Amino acid sequence: MEKKNRTSVAIVSYRYGSIVYGTYNENSDEDMISIIPDDFEGMTENERQGRVGDYNITFYKESYFIEKIKNHSIDALECIFLPKNMIVGDNKYLQYFQLDLPTLRSSISAICNNSYAKAKKKLTVKKDYDFYKAMKSLFHSIRIFEFGKQIAIFGKITNYQACNHIWHMISKETSTDWEYYHKKYKPIWNEYHSAFVKVARKKLIYQFLTIIFLVFKK
Repeated sequence: MEKKNRTSVAIVSYRYGSIVYGTYNENSDEDMISIIPDDFEGMTENERQGRVGDYNITFYKESYFIEKIKNHSIDALECIFLPKNMIVGDNKYLQYFQLDLPTLRSSISAICNNSYAKAKKKLTVKKDYDFYKAMKSLFHSIRIFEFGKQIAIFGKITNYQACNHIWHMISKETSTDWEYYHKKYKPIWNEYHSAFVKVARKKLIYQFLTIIFLVFKK
């Protein structure tokens, strides 16, 4: 009997990264996220990276992926809101997403702060130096705030290419001085952060007042 591999047993696979954002170039990878049954014996951990042909694939166990959706992890949310032409298989995981604004604020803020710190590290720490990854992380730290805002307003990501104008700026940069990027892009980062927090707070207040109204109405 032919031994099954992770790719062959995948429940669903999602396109991911620059091909989705519309920023693909000669330096870009072909990325995918694939969801694997929990009982697949060929993968004992919750998450594993692999390369299959031209694709860099992140494999998630199904229960772990569902947990990420409930925790509003942005990589999982980017998957489930994709258009059908970016999905191979049954996208049955939307049912596990219930918007919780405090969870969304916490998740989005954490990943944006981490991405901004990673951008700095990739330019300033000699053993970790990677200019291209620094630029990608800087972009992600801004773009994810925009995705968070869309989710807070619409309950899903409606425009994956909304911040491409920022990538077009960043991708033309050549400086290796972090202070240059901090001075130029931190105000933009702050702007997107404030817009996200403002929307999430307004929606949260509206939800709270709705609950109070329904309670007193009874």
